[in-house]
Amino acid sequence: MKKQRLNALKKSNGAALVELAIILPLLLLLVFGVFEFGRAIHTKNIITNMSREGANLASRTSSAAQQIMDAIALTAQPLNMTTNGMIFITEVRGQGATPTVPRVIAQSRWTGGSYHPSSRAWSGCSNWDSNGACLENFDELTDDEAKADLKGLVLKDREIVFAVEVFFDYQAIITYVINDSLELYSLAIF
Repeated sequence: MKKQRLNALKKSNGAALVELAIILPLLLLLVFGVFEFGRAIHTKNIITNMSREGANLASRTSSAAQQIMDAIALTAQPLNMTTNGMIFITEVRGQGATPTVPRVIAQSRWTGGSYHPSSRAWSGCSNWDSNGACLENFDELTDDEAKADLKGLVLKDREIVFAVEVFFDYQAIITYVINDSLELYSLAIF
């Protein structure tokens, strides 16, 4: 009787080991996927808060754009904004009768980052100075050339708002599963 129980126990241990070998890769993939998804959400929340705080500071202070961008870049921990991030501050003014044209009157790019995507609010700047300011002569641009690409933005004539964009080139930890990076983006307007 003891031999039969011992044989049955040995057979069941072997079956459990085979089942574990089949299920373990799927469980690990699920755990790593949940972990990576959590990291991506955390990163998106950080850059969303950065864009909101940057727009708030730009609209309420007289600080230079680079000072504002440097300040909000410091709040990005644990993200490495220097290698994977970029910040734009675009000043937009309503111009004309209703409906107004949201016209760009100034744009600055953060000089502390080495990642260089194009602004989505206005990508018309092709020449930047060493301080990150766009060197376009905004007064000479036509309304179509200086029109901000901020869908749904309604401004009164001469009303000024600041659009702060934060980009982050998200690199997955599991690069052998996800080969491409993911560009995370946040826009806030005040």
